[in-house]
Amino acid sequence: MAEEEPMDLPGRQEPLQPKPGGLLRAAREERGLSLDEMVVQTKLPRSMLDAIENDNFELLSEPVYVRGYYRKYARVVGADEAAVIAGYEAHAGGQLPKLEIPVLLQDEPLRERRRAPVLLVFLVIIVAAVAVGWWLLSAAPEPVSAGNSSTPPSVARQQVSPPAAQARQPAASAPGAERPATGNRSTTSAGGPRRLALETTMAAAPETAQSDDQPAAEAGVTGEPAAEPAEAVQVPAALVLEFNEASWVRVEDGSGRRVLNGLIQGGETRAIDETGPFSVFLGYAPGVDVSFQGESVDVSQHMRGNNTARFTVE
Repeated sequence: MAEEEPMDLPGRQEPLQPKPGGLLRAAREERGLSLDEMVVQTKLPRSMLDAIENDNFELLSEPVYVRGYYRKYARVVGADEAAVIAGYEAHAGGQLPKLEIPVLLQDEPLRERRRAPVLLVFLVIIVAAVAVGWWLLSAAPEPVSAGNSSTPPSVARQQVSPPAAQARQPAASAPGAERPATGNRSTTSAGGPRRLALETTMAAAPETAQSDDQPAAEAGVTGEPAAEPAEAVQVPAALVLEFNEASWVRVEDGSGRRVLNGLIQGGETRAIDETGPFSVFLGYAPGVDVSFQGESVDVSQHMRGNNTARFTVE
């Protein structure tokens, strides 16, 4: 006897969950609220409310945000939140992911950016120490010998010059001694002291000039200014995101590798020190300020009706 296979009857299929948009619209109309009033109470744009009531799931944002939109709408109109979420999960296809605290992927460029200020401080300290040492060495006075420490060099040289002039005196008066004692003797003796005084003055003049030039040369050595330490230069980060409100963010580099992915709270800042281009997705674009290589990026040009934004910077 052949076995009979069970047949699937249409009547045995489980009933589908009602769509969430119809539940919310009915609750809103029952309370007598318009869509404009719902915009004020839910703080959601009109286009988002239309997509929710018309069940246009492809126009909605990431699933983690859509769950919050449905719950907020249901609380305002007094609908059953569990039934609305169940209807969305049944018709949107797939279980929604649970909202968990995201883990921020920090690659090597972010950790290197934290080390940069420490290395910069050490560099400034080393440059300053080298500059101070060079200044101290250039400003040190020239050593003076122990034998001449009590007498200036110019005075010592002037004291040596008179004996040298006196040594020349016998040589100058020697020709006059060999001549006979005549009237010319008085002329020779009178001219000798004059020549001696002239030679003494000429010998002392160059030495005095040398003694005057030495302090000026020493002053020129000590008067050189010390080199100023080099100023440290800070390079701005390639991509900077400042979060005024909480937003989901995903940043990928040119190879498709995710360098940033997660939910960032308002008041936080993320900087990425890598070479572009970058592909950026913002879950709530109005709450994020973006700058690339020091220049502000106009996010409003890439914003969609659901306040998300996708764009590329390079």
